[in-house]
Amino acid sequence: MIKRALALLLTLAAVLHLRAQDSPKIYWGDDVPKSWNGTWPEDLRTIPERTDFTRTMSTFQLEEFIAALKLKSEQLHVLTMFISPLRKVAPAIVIAMAPV
Repeated sequence: MIKRALALLLTLAAVLHLRAQDSPKIYWGDDVPKSWNGTWPEDLRTIPERTDFTRTMSTFQLEEFIAALKLKSEQLHVLTMFISPLRKVAPAIVIAMAPV
């Protein structure tokens, strides 16, 4: 009985170890991929970033930007944070492995 339990635990540990190797690496803080050059592709830069922070985004441009981001990742989820008195939606973007 103890041998079976030990064999089951060792098998489970091996499976978990293999699954951990298949999952993508998560980067935290200053830990970045070696290929990262410190700049974002042009389509991932906001209007303020493209104009050296001399312009802001319109609501339409923000919606376009969020739509472009959603095409890049299935892990991006958009929630409504609040609706302003002028009836404009303030989006909140959550990036997570599982839908939240």
